Amino acid sequence: MRKHELAEHVLAEYNAGPGPTARWKKTPHESHRAAFVEAVDFYPTRHYIKNVLGDYYAYKELWDGGIQAAGK
Repeated sequence: MRKHELAEHVLAEYNAGPGPTARWKKTPHESHRAAFVEAVDFYPTRHYIKNVLGDYYAYKELWDGGIQAAGK
């Protein structure tokens, strides 16, 4: 994989390949994370990006201690 500035680009290329990702990166707001994800016109890849990032942020919040475990 080539170097990408945004995690969304990496996930798109991993899931869909370099060709479609290059096309999606040409959208007018490709550096805006949410706009890039919404520009992904292949539902399975768009869904994959949203799921992976959603899980990442949920675990990051847990890891950083932002959410208390039940019973604490």
